[in-house]
Amino acid sequence: MPIEINTNTIAEAVVTRLLDCGVLIPRLLTLDQAATYLGLTKDALKAKVHLGRIPTVELDKKLRFDRYDLDNMIEKSKRVA
Repeated sequence: MPIEINTNTIAEAVVTRLLDCGVLIPRLLTLDQAATYLGLTKDALKAKVHLGRIPTVELDKKLRFDRYDLDNMIEKSKRVA
């Protein structure tokens, strides 16, 4: 008999556990954080921003990257051989 797993419940439990531990995962990332997140150098990320390939958020005159946008970009970039 297969076991049905409710991924939403698991995700909620993980978030609750992280919050209980005092761990906060920021949605907006700095240039350094976004470059690390994407596995790019800062210069490579800057070049992609300059070419308009990566969406950015300007918050208080500081450049930030929305983790959701980066995840969406990663998903759209996937190719099957």
